[in-house]
Amino acid sequence: MSRVVVLGAGVAGHTAASFARRWLDRGDSVTVVSPKPDYNWVPSNIWVGVGLLKPEKVTFALAPVYERAGIEFVQAARPIVAEALPERTSYGARDQGKDWVGTASGLWTIAAAVYMAVMGPQGCKELGETCIARSHYAAQRLGELPGVRVKLSPSFFKEFVVDFGRTGKSVAEINKRLLGHQIFGGK
Repeated sequence: MSRVVVLGAGVAGHTAASFARRWLDRGDSVTVVSPKPDYNWVPSNIWVGVGLLKPEKVTFALAPVYERAGIEFVQAARPIVAEALPERTSYGARDQGKDWVGTASGLWTIAAAVYMAVMGPQGCKELGETCIARSHYAAQRLGELPGVRVKLSPSFFKEFVVDFGRTGKSVAEINKRLLGHQIFGGK
């Protein structure tokens, strides 16, 4: 049985807890620890400041949300491990034209870390082997089509280059046909 504890119930913490709950078995536990009982949707605070919304319209209790999701919620002080600094978000420095990429990539890092922890070393190894097997199978099958050549090195992990130049079809035509099979071929 695994136990995942997420420190903080902000956007990153909620994302990590939600993904962990989805990926873990029901016998495993996910707990969110936050010093506050409520979540505040910060971007809407501007409307509170100008009197168009009441504070209770931009906050909600965390415990019921996590209970519905099968996640334990504990209101308690916790050590600060990492915080999304306001100056790294689109809200903290709008007037200076900064971007939120730093925080967004941090959220993906958290989600990836949770995913890898849930998968474990064997699961990550199997995932890598599956990616290699499927991409090499796809390359082999594509290379068997008339006028199609798989180019560059035969040593690749997941992505490879395909030359459709001898098929007599344009890239737009090929991508349109791929979309008919729910495959996005690119632009």
